[in-house]
Amino acid sequence: MRPTIISIYFVVLSFSLVVSFLTYKNFQFQIPLVYELNKNDLKLGVDQINEFTFPFLPTITATGVPMKALKGRYYLKEDKYHGVTLLKESIKDNPHIGFSEANLALFYLNADRKDSALYYSKIAYEKLPQNKFHIQVYFESLHQNKIYTTFDSVFNNLPSFLKKDEFLWKLYLTRRVQNKKLEEKDSILTQKIDEAIKLFPSNYEFILINKISKIGLEKVNEAKELFTTGNEYFKNQEFEKAKEYFEKTVTIDTYDFSYFESIAGVNYVLKDYEQAIKYSSIVIDSFDIPNGKSHYIKGLSLIQLGKKSEGCTYLNRSDQMNYPNAKFQIKKYCTPQIK
Repeated sequence: MRPTIISIYFVVLSFSLVVSFLTYKNFQFQIPLVYELNKNDLKLGVDQINEFTFPFLPTITATGVPMKALKGRYYLKEDKYHGVTLLKESIKDNPHIGFSEANLALFYLNADRKDSALYYSKIAYEKLPQNKFHIQVYFESLHQNKIYTTFDSVFNNLPSFLKKDEFLWKLYLTRRVQNKKLEEKDSILTQKIDEAIKLFPSNYEFILINKISKIGLEKVNEAKELFTTGNEYFKNQEFEKAKEYFEKTVTIDTYDFSYFESIAGVNYVLKDYEQAIKYSSIVIDSFDIPNGKSHYIKGLSLIQLGKKSEGCTYLNRSDQMNYPNAKFQIKKYCTPQIK
């Protein structure tokens, strides 16, 4: 009896050692694949992948990603059929996280197979609706299939930790603007763009999205060209010509605060303080841009017109917005001098 027990013990021990060894080798294999996954890279080639032994024990990584799915991502570059097969086979290895479905959806998007992309991206999103990658792929699939009611719903139901995600805001608004006809009124889109500009005041891309939605890309580019010419004249100290081009710019595009701010600045240089105040006031009153530059220009212009108290109020506001040189001008004009 005892030899039998000992034999069974050694069989179980041997089996456990084999399993442990295969598991160890498997985790060794995972390291470069998971590393590239986390960096969103696919630098390894299929030939390098095949150099590794590939024991399917365990079938998922420590983070739950199916091993076949990791390998399938690389095959999509060189052997699309095999890559798709691996991704589909990997679903059963972990049917809960939607990783395989999301990567299948991305592949079908790039292959212009909109129906398949929508099918798999919806599954991935429903499995993990708080995953940013799944949301991104689902957004793109909904856009390609022109299903904007669901598109809006997904965006409005973003989890709290993604409600201020700059990339998702940009993706959402860009796709919505692409679908909008220029003459079409869309109050929801307008509201969302205004919200984005307030959330991300230093990101000019949201201002650009707003302009394209209002006047179209052709007019945006025309105004930009005039503004660029005006800047060249300003750099060459041809201030009257710079003013002329800056003013032409705002006859086309009234949605960019920097155009009005530039008119205010050039008028200050030309000592036309009334006009400098007029255009800096447009920025302050019509745009919620906390950069302090327009307050700075208006403050100095008021001081030049003898309105020191009011001018210093604007300079102090500019300083609160951390505008460079505001402190220097406050010290120069607004600090009581000891006689």
